Amino acid sequence: MRNVHGGVEFISLTEMKRPTTIHRKGITLQLSKKGSVASCCLFSNFMDYLAYLSLSKDGKIALPKECDCIILNHHFNLSHFLVESEEYEEVNLFLPNSSAGKVLTRTIMDRNPAAVDWSGSYIHFQSLRSYAYYKFIKNKESL
Repeated sequence: MRNVHGGVEFISLTEMKRPTTIHRKGITLQLSKKGSVASCCLFSNFMDYLAYLSLSKDGKIALPKECDCIILNHHFNLSHFLVESEEYEEVNLFLPNSSAGKVLTRTIMDRNPAAVDWSGSYIHFQSLRSYAYYKFIKNKESL
């Protein structure tokens, strides 16, 4: 996926544990196919975004149907996101349940009253990706 600066965000599950960027880092925007929408969803990385797509398609988590998706890719990109998010009536946060994720969530919620923290939906997991892994892979292994 291309970010706003033309860099490419990618991951190879066989070669690396985390997504990486070729060229300049930046946020990635996946705009709704319906054009201008009132809500957006924020993800910390590409893998959480893919988990969101899988979970929403399968009905495993109740998520907004039409929204722009913004992938932070790195916490350094927070200021860019804060500017981007001001135009939305609803900002849905799908950030990790780590100390860094909680700081990001609190910072965004303090700045933007339209922000909604969804991390409670996967409270027993480190991230949305971990939750999706459990729902789709681990549950099937235990059957």
